Amino acid sequence: MSSHSRIKKINVWCAVSGTHIIGLIYFDRTVNMEVYMNIFEEFFAQLTEEERQSFFFQQDRATCHTSWVSLQRVHDIFSEERMVSKNLWLPHSPDLTTCNCFLEGHLKSTVYKSNPHTIQELKDNISHAVAAIKIAMLHWVYLNMIRCAQLCNDAGGNHFQHLL
Repeated sequence: MSSHSRIKKINVWCAVSGTHIIGLIYFDRTVNMEVYMNIFEEFFAQLTEEERQSFFFQQDRATCHTSWVSLQRVHDIFSEERMVSKNLWLPHSPDLTTCNCFLEGHLKSTVYKSNPHTIQELKDNISHAVAAIKIAMLHWVYLNMIRCAQLCNDAGGNHFQHLL
């Protein structure tokens, strides 16, 4: 048994809006369609009625996101007009999500500063780091994501990073 197989891991899922972070849903299993649907239902339960009516839902082309069951459930809630997913995702835009282009890097730079040794310490660090994110920062991230999406669209879905 290698030392790597004994290292405990935890996954965390959340959504980012222009005003707050929704979630921090922890799970320790590989994400398949069933796990993804459980995460999605927990996320949906945390939304306000206004968010349920006005939010756009963006996800990448991961297999669990594009299964018929998960696409149907997301479509039932957010409608086709408010879904950014399979066949609506520009081919060179995987990092246009606020989680990928901002949150992941921001959290890694703060969560591991104290070198957490247990899963609970890691979860606590993540929760504290997320709680410390100011609304102004989320608003800036949201506006920047809109700008990047427009540049990607203007480039016809091709590479656009040189335009930033």
